[in-house]
Order: sequence, then C-alpha cells, then structure tokens
Amino acid sequence: MKTPHSTFYRYTSEAIAHANKLPVGTVAEHAHKYGMENGEPLLVAMDCLLKYAQTYRHQFDSQLSDDSVLGVCWLDAAKGIRGLLNGNGVVAMAKDITTDTKDNGSIESMFWDALRAAGFEEKDL
Repeated sequence: MKTPHSTFYRYTSEAIAHANKLPVGTVAEHAHKYGMENGEPLLVAMDCLLKYAQTYRHQFDSQLSDDSVLGVCWLDAAKGIRGLLNGNGVVAMAKDITTDTKDNGSIESMFWDALRAAGFEEKDL
C-alpha cells in the first residue's frame, strides 16, 4: 500500500503506522489518508508534539515531564489538540466535506504515544 506523504510535512513513523492500521478500503482509512495528504492541522499538530517530545529527550537526555516550564506547556498543548478532536478536521471544514479528514482513533493513539515519549502518564492529565 502506498503511504501518504504531504508535500510540505514529513510524518513520523508512528503516524504512518497508525494510519496503516486502519482497515483498508474503509471510509476511516480514506478520510484519514486524505487528511494526511492535505496536511490536516490536527494530525500534523499531534505528530509535531510527538516529534518535540522525542527530540527533547534526545537533545537533553531527559523527559519533558521533568521540565517544570516546557513540560507544562507541552502537556497543555497536547490536551488542547486532543480536545479539538471532538470537532471536524480543518481540511474537511475548509473544503466543506461531509466526511471528516482525520480518524480520531488514530490521532488519539498518537496522543498516547506522544504522552509516553514526553514521560507523562494518564494520572498527569
């Protein structure tokens, strides 16, 4: 199966893996991959938070959860993006598409990946 690639954003392997878990030929798969190809901001934002947590750990040999300033800001941002999943994707709204341009389950899974990468746990929410 061809993996979607945006012309302006390179997704993490985690984002691609979650997209590839969607059942082939389903509305969810089509909508989510369309969102990936068109740079769905909620998907890109969650993926960026994952990249940030991974890069922070690599750069400082520490987790974001240990940073009393950046960690708090990162967690607030992650919770905010997760909350926005309750609405339609930006691409769907902008193009007046009735099918969403993201799969909430895939982005929710990315949220948990990002949370773990940053060193946070469910109790921190």
